[in-house]
Amino acid sequence: MPKILFIQPTQYAEDGNLCKQNKINLPSLSFPLLAAYTPDTWEIELNIEVVDEINYESEADIVAISSMGISTLRGFEIGEIFKKKGKIVVMGGYMVSIATDIGKNYVDTIVVGDAEISYPLMLKDFEETGTLKAIYDNPIDNLDNLPIPK
Repeated sequence: MPKILFIQPTQYAEDGNLCKQNKINLPSLSFPLLAAYTPDTWEIELNIEVVDEINYESEADIVAISSMGISTLRGFEIGEIFKKKGKIVVMGGYMVSIATDIGKNYVDTIVVGDAEISYPLMLKDFEETGTLKAIYDNPIDNLDNLPIPK
């Protein structure tokens, strides 16, 4: 069964340490929505770094990192670590969508903009070839029939 590891990176505090909390007050719906698009034939692991430690020993086939604001820089660091371990690293979110030229230096694949079409295509590519394209850029124009986030 293929496995995907979703990572929402944290950011650095002024003292140089990673920002950590005991709980998540405003969770993002990005990964629950992507989980709803993930076939049941895939295993999902989730690390939200503000409350979790990153599982650098994950057996995931694909590591998918979100990019939001200043935490994108931390996401690049995480991406480099997983690439050195031979993992396929994907990044999505608004920051890397507008800075694809920078992002491609740190990850293998970038999902530009909305993932509702690109993400299922990306998983299908992996299932069929074991590889991913460098860029998935498939904007959506219809919000009808979107799944409920898991």
